[in-house]
Amino acid sequence: MGRKSETESLLQPMEASEEARERVKVMLLTLAGQWSVQDGLDRLGLSRTRFQTLRRRMLQGALVALEPGAAGRPRSVAPPEDARVHVLRCELNHLKRELRLARVSLEIAEGPVAAAVQRRLAERFASQDGGAR
Repeated sequence: MGRKSETESLLQPMEASEEARERVKVMLLTLAGQWSVQDGLDRLGLSRTRFQTLRRRMLQGALVALEPGAAGRPRSVAPPEDARVHVLRCELNHLKRELRLARVSLEIAEGPVAAAVQRRLAERFASQDGGAR
């Protein structure tokens, strides 16, 4: 067969079966007018209807692949700053609960049942916090 055509050279590094490569090559040759449709039918052993169906699918795939996309670089999933802000907000909420607990504890510290109340408050705030510290 001699030297490979430019089409064959372009198709070679792409992942596909040899049958698919041959079909694309024949379809392109018929579209370019270098081969007749009958030559393509004979080469691929297809009926005219099947050949036209495959050619339409190939062209539809090419059109879909070449639709314009969004301009510019795609957005990253989430900037690292967003994760850091989330962590800091969680920490802030935890510290606010701790502060409330300390204020209430201070207010009741002088009462006769201070220890029992402090234990109950600590348990309540710990359950609201999910137990995490």
